[in-house]
Amino acid sequence: MKLHERTAFVTIAISLWPCLSYAQRSSSVSQRVELSYLLGVSRPSVVVEEPATSVRTPPSVTETGDSFGAITQDVTVRFWWTRRMSTIVAGGWSTEDSRQYSFPRPAALSFPFTSYESQRTVSYHNRLLSVSQAWDLRASGPVVPFVGGGVEFRSAVNRQDSRYVSFADPSLTTSSSTERSGLQLAALATAGVRVLISGHFSLQMDGMLFSGDRESGVVPSGGVFFSNTPDTLLGRIAGRWRAGMGIRF
Repeated sequence: MKLHERTAFVTIAISLWPCLSYAQRSSSVSQRVELSYLLGVSRPSVVVEEPATSVRTPPSVTETGDSFGAITQDVTVRFWWTRRMSTIVAGGWSTEDSRQYSFPRPAALSFPFTSYESQRTVSYHNRLLSVSQAWDLRASGPVVPFVGGGVEFRSAVNRQDSRYVSFADPSLTTSSSTERSGLQLAALATAGVRVLISGHFSLQMDGMLFSGDRESGVVPSGGVFFSNTPDTLLGRIAGRWRAGMGIRF
């Protein structure tokens, strides 16, 4: 190749480079929507209604210190507004998990109680909707970490079934059920990573931390409901981990 031909080739290549680069960016930016299915685990706190210990003492709603292991399924949609900034809308639901407790026969009962609680089963499940703003820490590459924050709305149900045994005659038993449902609102902070598998598919993993839990519209069905309750009636969630697949359009 002669010198003037080589110079012309280099000149043409340099002049076409912005166009090729722009085409690559346009192809990447055009995929502005990502649909994902994520499977996660959260651990709502176990909340129980403790029976009264005397006539003047009402039942109380307390946290036991235990937690459920609720499996959560989420369907998320992510919209990119810029190369790095996006909005994530997620809707999901949890499986129902339960905890069982057994109690020994007490030495004595206070008047006028004639039976004691021998077994307690508490269960929990929820539905959720979250909206968050995310920021990709890298504009491109096979591994893209991101951080974000937003809010999560939950519709939660906490149910308690108790079995009572007569103190005088253990063959006589009774049962009672209490179900509380209501809405929860919590702020969330999230961090995760997307691993690009192909031009459209990715493997995703993220974690969330929740704070500032608020509850409203808590309605009991059966049992006794009192206003002197702790911060939560339905179960507090500190965090959740998720992983799954996404497809980008």
